[in-house]
Amino acid sequence: MSTGTSFSVTFVVTTGAGPPSLPRPRPPRPPPPAPAADVLLLQADAARPAPANARIRTRKSV
Repeated sequence: MSTGTSFSVTFVVTTGAGPPSLPRPRPPRPPPPAPAADVLLLQADAARPAPANARIRTRKSV
């Protein structure tokens, strides 16, 4: 049975819902990156594997 009241009107009255607010503005863009350095950056020497006698051995039951 219809009471003659539309659902949308009932929803607004019962919840107090207003029209949707405007979307938030986008944040400003970050500044452009700084220019690269003109110097050569030092790098660590390549790692060497440990000798076999320095490796940790585990005991495993077979």
